[in-house]
Amino acid sequence: MNSNVQRRIEAISLRMQGFSYSEIMKVIPVPKGTLSGWLRHINLTNEQRYVLYENIRQKQGLARSKAAESNTKKRLARELVTREKAIKNFLEYKNNQDFIIGLTLYWAEGTKKDVSFSFINSDPEMIIFMYKWMIKYMNITKELIKIRLFIHLPYKEENLEIFWSNLLGIDINTMQRTIYKYTEHSVKKNQQYKGCIRMYINGIDYFRTIIAWKNELVNSLDI
Repeated sequence: MNSNVQRRIEAISLRMQGFSYSEIMKVIPVPKGTLSGWLRHINLTNEQRYVLYENIRQKQGLARSKAAESNTKKRLARELVTREKAIKNFLEYKNNQDFIIGLTLYWAEGTKKDVSFSFINSDPEMIIFMYKWMIKYMNITKELIKIRLFIHLPYKEENLEIFWSNLLGIDINTMQRTIYKYTEHSVKKNQQYKGCIRMYINGIDYFRTIIAWKNELVNSLDI
């Protein structure tokens, strides 16, 4: 029997068993155009179509499962590398007073359940300390720090963005849009109030680092 005829018969048989084109081409290495020509007159029964559909669905599910498993392994590996580096940094900095102060402030005021480094407070001295602390110990440039002002509506006309941009030495245009908080009072209760500043670093590795530092600090305390 002609080899091409034999391969065509085999291809038809595989197709009727529910094999996809790509699967058949792995068994019978012919161009897709050739295979399409061989199979274009093949009308599958509803049962055969169902088998083909189920085969494809199961293989897609298996592929997604393998991809998810691979991604999980990669993520865990990255987390381990980040944590080991963080612990090494902690051991290097743990006797540095400024490092411990900043870490303690984050422990008190920073986010713990987010996926990014975020610190918010209204005390100008604390904000400028943490701003410099983040640059030094997180080893980043100031451009990576996103600054946003949260302020009550009665203070809107004071343009306090200027106060904070001058304090931190940043271009006011780099600050994120101010969030004005509604209040039932129209009177300014505290004339010294300048609003709350949130400092945010996008990137989960920064968050994992600070949480690893915080955990190492907690473990080192006699509590």
